[in-house]
Amino acid sequence: MNVQVKARSPQEHALDYVRRSSAGYALPPTLLSFDTHFRQVIAPGRARAEIQRVCGVDVGFDLADDSLSAMLALTLLPAHSGNRDLISLLYQQVKQSRRGYRFRVFPKAPVSAAGTDCTAIAVTGMHRHQLLVDQQADMFASELLLASTVWDAEVGPHAGVMPVYWDDEPDSDRPLRERRHDAVIGANALYAIHLAKGHTADIVPTLDYLTEHLTSRAYLSGTRHYPSPDAFLCAAAELCAACERCDDKLGGLVRRALTERMSDRGVCFAAIDMALRIIAADLLGIQTRQPQRREALAALQDRDGSWPACPYYRMGRIPLYFGSRSLTTLFALRALEPGGADQP
Repeated sequence: MNVQVKARSPQEHALDYVRRSSAGYALPPTLLSFDTHFRQVIAPGRARAEIQRVCGVDVGFDLADDSLSAMLALTLLPAHSGNRDLISLLYQQVKQSRRGYRFRVFPKAPVSAAGTDCTAIAVTGMHRHQLLVDQQADMFASELLLASTVWDAEVGPHAGVMPVYWDDEPDSDRPLRERRHDAVIGANALYAIHLAKGHTADIVPTLDYLTEHLTSRAYLSGTRHYPSPDAFLCAAAELCAACERCDDKLGGLVRRALTERMSDRGVCFAAIDMALRIIAADLLGIQTRQPQRREALAALQDRDGSWPACPYYRMGRIPLYFGSRSLTTLFALRALEPGGADQP
């Protein structure tokens, strides 16, 4: 008697890879490289010295292992029962990076600043898997709004554009950080705020900043911390899907930009960019040619179930890129499940 064995789907194969790569403990650290193809990878403990050698800048601390992949994994993994053990491991990994109601990327580097981006990503992931109580979510959202508060001697405190870091965390060696802005980080923070507080007047300056980022077409050059235009379009699409008022202001612009981006067949896109565009289109209800885009993404899957490491995050003005096979695979996994379905 012939027994037919059902072939695993690309999603199942990808999820197996992610589970294996966690090694029963946690996801491996994100890879660091000055090379966008990750042909030469820098060990985290050597990153400070390499940055100083290549860029002439001392970042002030050893980067050590990071929690970025674990934070992002919580936002991307479906919340079905088969993932419970992995989600528990990721949660333990993410908690190591918490400092009050803020998070930082490098838990073993005490002088590294807490960032609004990793805080927003961590909060989003914990909310997705019901790892926050309502009061905690509200406190995290309030802390993010505090970061956007501008303290003016003449007019008093007022809402401003969401910065990359809180500006109240000086250390013994450095002055207060200059307020930097990043459109992807702004969109991620507004989404996290919406999860707890909904649409508030305090987000308007950041929302205006995101609108200008679209109308000026600055998104095509990436941002300070995210090299791909698709990272911004995906983050903005998530915000639009969460809030009707944000969609009224941004949605048409994001849909037009995304449609234009997807129609540019003369560009060879990285796997992570393909995944980001598919996710964004799902969030905005754009279904035209989605099956074909998913097929094209699945065709890039390697035999072990993973997709190649791609640059997702950049260390600000320092051209050091963060990415890994696990991270690309997590985005591909979300993209191949329409709507990032949370199946029982």
